[in-house]
Amino acid sequence: MDKKEMFRIMARSHRDKIIELAGEIEKSHQVVVVKKPAKTLVMLKMLESVANSEYFLGELLACEAMVKIGEKRGMALTAGDDFEKVLAMAVIDAAFNARVDETHWLTDRLNEMGTLVSSQERKEFGRSLESKVQFRVVEGQ
Repeated sequence: MDKKEMFRIMARSHRDKIIELAGEIEKSHQVVVVKKPAKTLVMLKMLESVANSEYFLGELLACEAMVKIGEKRGMALTAGDDFEKVLAMAVIDAAFNARVDETHWLTDRLNEMGTLVSSQERKEFGRSLESKVQFRVVEGQ
């Protein structure tokens, strides 16, 4: 599992599940907080599809944290202001970076959570299709 997919799953999963996973790691490994969770603002870059040009949509409230397991760091940045969740995400990132014994177990759990997240995303997309508007061109008027 690559980092992008791991963070996509964690960001979209329920906070309690992420905190529970991090708690399992903290039981058997010493976690040192390098940077306590803090609020920050992140500029959202978007792509305008017609002209294919980038622009900044605005600022997004985010939360970031950094921890260490051994000499390996873990960092997380996520939308919102959930300090506990972002700290747990950083612990999980550090666990993967440190290649702790629980890495395979963590990967399995994240894959299970990813299946649930994908299912929820499909349902949400399906609900949005119900409100899709059909346009037709009326010629000769």
